Amino acid sequence: MALTPRETTFVVPFYLNLMRLNATWVGDEVWEDLVQVGRTAELDDVVWLLRVGAWRPVVMGAWLSLRFDPGQVGSDVLAALSASEGSLTAPPLAAAAVTLTELSAAPALRDSRARADGASCVVLDAALESLGEEPIHEVTPEDLEAFAQLLAFARRLRDALIAA
Repeated sequence: MALTPRETTFVVPFYLNLMRLNATWVGDEVWEDLVQVGRTAELDDVVWLLRVGAWRPVVMGAWLSLRFDPGQVGSDVLAALSASEGSLTAPPLAAAAVTLTELSAAPALRDSRARADGASCVVLDAALESLGEEPIHEVTPEDLEAFAQLLAFARRLRDALIAA
């Protein structure tokens, strides 16, 4: 199956570096390319990435959604998070949802957590706890730190994408 121009531009160069918790280890070269390309993403590109259903575009839709206001993409991020079932997409979606929608992310985090695989449960529980919500299982300090690092990446990326 041929890749779409959106996948070629926004997904292929970045998804391996940004799936799971990988974003916490992104180097300067990937960062600079991500910000440069991310600033070219239009709202319809990001909405398509979030809605297409394939995990690779969803990962990048989560990160690139940070370029837009919550009113523009928040519901699509929350819908993608609610539908997420795995550790490839759940961490980026959780970070984007918490960054963009704060407490409004809690129901989607719980929905995703109800179907999640083991690896993503930890991240989703840490995201819930970061919002002051009750996690489903106890979260370790290491889990909270890992999510805090992911959230810091999301906030830094949002700042970079919306900077003039």
